[in-house]
Amino acid sequence: MPALLERLQPLLATPSLTDLAVNGHQSVHIRVANEWLSCPAPFDSAEQLRDLLIDEFELAGLGLNFKNPMASIVVQGFRIHGVLSFGVSPNIQVSIRRLGLEGDHVPAPFSVGTPSHRWFEALAAAMLQGRSVLIAGGAGSGKTTILRALLSRMNRLRVVTLEDAPELGFANNNFVSLLTRPPNQDGAGEITLDRLLREALRMSPDRIAVGEVRGDELGVMLEALNTGHSGAGATIHANSLSDLASRLEALGMRSGIAPQSLARQVVSAFSFAALATRADGFSISQVAKPVLGPSGLEFSVVS
Repeated sequence: MPALLERLQPLLATPSLTDLAVNGHQSVHIRVANEWLSCPAPFDSAEQLRDLLIDEFELAGLGLNFKNPMASIVVQGFRIHGVLSFGVSPNIQVSIRRLGLEGDHVPAPFSVGTPSHRWFEALAAAMLQGRSVLIAGGAGSGKTTILRALLSRMNRLRVVTLEDAPELGFANNNFVSLLTRPPNQDGAGEITLDRLLREALRMSPDRIAVGEVRGDELGVMLEALNTGHSGAGATIHANSLSDLASRLEALGMRSGIAPQSLARQVVSAFSFAALATRADGFSISQVAKPVLGPSGLEFSVVS
């Protein structure tokens, strides 16, 4: 096991842990059941923490240095985001997220009979029927966890996922994971989400899933969904359904799509939008259909 993860292993083994955060060598917190808990720091100095972090990234084939002080890698089921303190932060920052689920089933908080479980089953059926679903939510709300569980129902289909870190994978020999890649120290070799989406369309996918829609790939994805590649899933950062409409419009403007054109394309591309929230556990708090309203794109809540 790499040195940084080995040093943190006693904390990472905490039952129900989802995240671990290091804010300088003297401050370590873990998140359990959506509550942050302070823990003893296992580092002797800032220099030791820095060396462990740099070594971890080098083992993964990515340099973390003055020119590139912030980056993410995935190691042994954990996503590690590192920030060196070279004028970026007063302290070295390490954020570790446990990836994926235990197995390929519905997340445990979706107990049978709950509203979230009923919504989940309805969305899974819709995606199997070739209808596309957009999952919105804030940071840590469970968007990716829910999408992964939905995709796990498609184990007889060819599914291509596009992500920064491999969080959507599940047991399927015909599952394809494509990952973005940052540029090297010379600024070459970058692979963007937009590029991955264009390549995925040439790979005979039954379904395409995007870890997070956040920029130019929106236009390509809407075009794909409206020209025969339906039944896809994607996540997007938004704290409410009203925020979702404005978020999509902002991304559309960045991609050169006028609001009215964007509204028509979203209504045609996505059958449902689901709002993920997290209080005591993962939940689907609302499901809505995108519609054309008097002022443009709106989301009509499904009762």
